[in-house]
Amino acid sequence: MNLRQSREFDRNLVHQLKIQNKTRFTGKLIIKTTSGLEWTLHFCVGRLVWATGGNHVVRRLYRHLCHLSPDITLKMLALREKNGFKYGWDYQAIDTLVLRKHLSQDRAPQIITQIVDEVLFDILQCESRDWLSYHYEPIELQDSEMGFFILLNIPSTLKRLCLKCQAWKAAKIGNFPLQSAPILHDLPDLKSKISPSVYQTLVKYINGKRTLREIAAFMQKDEIQLVRWLCPLIRTGYVQLSEISDWPRPEIPSKTARFLDTAPSRAKPLIACVDDSPQVCWQMQQILEKAGYQFIGIQDSIHALGILLDRKPDLIFLDLMMPIVSGYELCAQIRRVSALRHVPIVILTGGIIDRLRARIVGASECLAKPMDTRKVLATTTKYLAHSRRTDSALPSAPKQSAIPGNSS
Repeated sequence: MNLRQSREFDRNLVHQLKIQNKTRFTGKLIIKTTSGLEWTLHFCVGRLVWATGGNHVVRRLYRHLCHLSPDITLKMLALREKNGFKYGWDYQAIDTLVLRKHLSQDRAPQIITQIVDEVLFDILQCESRDWLSYHYEPIELQDSEMGFFILLNIPSTLKRLCLKCQAWKAAKIGNFPLQSAPILHDLPDLKSKISPSVYQTLVKYINGKRTLREIAAFMQKDEIQLVRWLCPLIRTGYVQLSEISDWPRPEIPSKTARFLDTAPSRAKPLIACVDDSPQVCWQMQQILEKAGYQFIGIQDSIHALGILLDRKPDLIFLDLMMPIVSGYELCAQIRRVSALRHVPIVILTGGIIDRLRARIVGASECLAKPMDTRKVLATTTKYLAHSRRTDSALPSAPKQSAIPGNSS
């Protein structure tokens, strides 16, 4: 075996896993790429305990949790870090959810298995486009804190991994990173070349804020099926892939923040942001709370109207592109409710056509994404300063419902 063949063999993930299974390794294996990506695999006597790292630790965990336990929210994943997390923040979050009975004991191993399989597949995909280095940190068995949810058998894990790789190769879809986010381009031309139903599906789910994996979860499709479906559009440029950042790790709010959020009466204006992206809600929260405002983020457009009625914010920032209920539809609903009719609504969007349509359904103004701190605060100041104008100076409710069958 020459030097080149030896290096190729050494960097092979499957080979590394087989070695750890054979030597009954206990400890962690840190895998790095030359581009800066890093993963950590945890072993106990040659079995896999956990796998973490990569681009989207928070997004990955939340997606898998929501699939099996839809009632879990990002706030439930907020943890107090004392001396670090032995197996990573995400593993500790699963453990905490089980202890608090938000996640059943029998579902934790299922989620762990799915996440480990996903991480290994991502590493395997990286092998074809980057060099991998391996660093081992063995620990004594008595220090491994036995009490894991599951110890994964490596041969069985490799069999599942091999089957997925074979299916991916058979689909002939190239090497698209599933962590990338698709975004639509040249919409007028695209609309003229595909059926209306396909176009509506694309617009509904693809907005540049969701990864391919997240879209597959929304559409309840297999990841390989989704990529194969999008492949012709990706190759012709109507769909382009871009890297997006992970969501910020949820943090436990301060006592002051909890008090402000639950106080029956408020001395400071309450600003609401309705956006299905936790990252956007978090960014808006940082901007507005630092400026002294109270904030509420709503990621579920279906239940948004009820929450807004209950909290009665002084200003609403509303995302345009959301699944199930769009920003247009929700804006129209808000304007038909007397208690919210005169609350200023700022639509978060970018296109000129979107801005015109937003005005028609009763939006006060449109604000382009990505969020600019100065513009957000200037817009907030502008509408809060005029929040007591007479009804005639504010947007009126549209005469017709944006959703057929809805009543006022």
